[in-house]
Amino acid sequence: MLIQRISFIGYDQSDQRANEKRLYSCIRDHQQLYRLLQLAMEIFSAPMLVQFIVIAIDLGAAMCGIVFYVENQQERLYYITFIFALFLQIFPVCYYGTLVEHVFGRLHYAVFTSNWVDQSIVFRRTAIIFAYRTQKVPKLLAGNVIPIALTTFLANCKAAYSFFTLIADTGQKNL
Repeated sequence: MLIQRISFIGYDQSDQRANEKRLYSCIRDHQQLYRLLQLAMEIFSAPMLVQFIVIAIDLGAAMCGIVFYVENQQERLYYITFIFALFLQIFPVCYYGTLVEHVFGRLHYAVFTSNWVDQSIVFRRTAIIFAYRTQKVPKLLAGNVIPIALTTFLANCKAAYSFFTLIADTGQKNL
């Protein structure tokens, strides 16, 4: 919504002073979004790191269970549902992490889609400074190490498969 608000500045019949106030309002909202994002990262950064690790291990163990220990359809359905539920625990977070980075990455283009050319020099200078400030895209990190993005979801799936092969190889050597 902030992108739309910024990109519509200057296209209505408002005077230049009103457009400057709108831009200042958008800048304040942008700063609040950064603060909210930083607060959210302080709250769930460490738990997300633990969740990524635990889910990779749980997925690998569940895959071992479905491959080596399941004997009937009911157990197979249970394990498939369990694996699907594990995927659903981290996929939405990773998706929205990617979406937040994408939207923040497009924010500086919104400044230049506004009608900044026909505005006052104060508006133009402020818009340019704001555009430079919005080029810094926030990185959502789990435990300040792992990015919260779809690439991490895929890496988690690969880690689960690696854990599965580790368990499977260890199990075969013991037989």
